[in-house]
Amino acid sequence: MTEHESFEQQIGRKIEAIRKIYEVDPEILCQKTGISLEELANYEKGAEPITLTHLYKITSVFNLSLCYFLKDW
Repeated sequence: MTEHESFEQQIGRKIEAIRKIYEVDPEILCQKTGISLEELANYEKGAEPITLTHLYKITSVFNLSLCYFLKDW
């Protein structure tokens, strides 16, 4: 996390990074989670706060703990 990075930006950066590591297209992630493509794009840009429910759905797809996304806070 950089000094001037908001919580939303940090979470979004991590979502995008994990998605790319696992080579999951945004459309596929949206299909698996029920999140709209627009919402996912906003989350990844840090332009919109993510709901805990949506974050949980994303972590479930990648078999990650919520702690992975929240550990720097």
